[in-house]
Amino acid sequence: MIVGILLIAPLLFWLYDEATAFGLLAVFAAGAVRIVPALNRVVATVNNLRAAMPNLTFAADEIGSLENEVGRVEIVPTGEQDAPVPEEPVEVRDLGFRYATGNRDVLSQVEVRIDRGTTVALVGPSGAGKTTFADLVAGLLRPTEGTITVGDMDVSQEPRRWMSEVAVVSQQVYLWDAPLRDLITFGALRDEVDEEHLADVVRRARLEDFVADLPEGLGQWVGDGGVRVSGGQAQRIGIARALYARPRVLILDEATSALDNETEHQITETIAALHGELTVIVIAHRLSTVKNADDILFFSEGRLAGRGTMTELHRQNSEFARLVELGRLELDV
Repeated sequence: MIVGILLIAPLLFWLYDEATAFGLLAVFAAGAVRIVPALNRVVATVNNLRAAMPNLTFAADEIGSLENEVGRVEIVPTGEQDAPVPEEPVEVRDLGFRYATGNRDVLSQVEVRIDRGTTVALVGPSGAGKTTFADLVAGLLRPTEGTITVGDMDVSQEPRRWMSEVAVVSQQVYLWDAPLRDLITFGALRDEVDEEHLADVVRRARLEDFVADLPEGLGQWVGDGGVRVSGGQAQRIGIARALYARPRVLILDEATSALDNETEHQITETIAALHGELTVIVIAHRLSTVKNADDILFFSEGRLAGRGTMTELHRQNSEFARLVELGRLELDV
């Protein structure tokens, strides 16, 4: 608008007398001011479209792949399902990732081995790449560099086969207006629910007291978006849902962030009880949650800056030692 006024002003004063020029310039400026809000909305809309284009392209590709399968879906006979996922460790080699709209790598040159049955913690400052790394391991994202393999299986090449072994509990647990039982056993037919297993995961997720206080127990509806439950209760429901799926790899992305200290301690004990049974990957800012993890991966600026036990990292990495000091944790150094 300013540039337009500066360009039109000399032309008006050259073509017309001073009074007429001032009048036309005022009309032009008033019209420009009225147009600016509409132009701002146009620019904002264009920016939103540009930002959403990678996701739209991905969704369009997925829809296209589904359309190609129309009329070709068949029931797989028993014995012809995908081969089971190998029992070998998860090998991450020279891993790098950059978002389609980004101008720098979120992760680069990450090399790590995650043994089955161990508890691995991902720690580091915000924006260090912890959640992106977990999403890559879960098969939700494809690496732009390097590989993630389990035995002879490449996770990025066979994501659905790998995801059948993985459960993820994020910071925001998705709930809808349904009975608590259905939210926990999601994916299972109602007449096929394993009641014994359901009771076990309710106990492990520390939901027993909460369920006992509900008028309808596990049949209680939670409201749209889970409005009838607290943030901590929603996270425990998410953990119970993940455990009911009987995963072999459980990823917890700040899944205890909304819990009080007592419940967080109980969930930490639950995670410890899963040792050897599941591979657990925990993303946490509160180091007390992961103090006893088998292996801690410390991320900084998109790189794996250190790994080891809490005590080892405290000795080796000054940045991690600073986080420990801020968390006021006592170590057996």
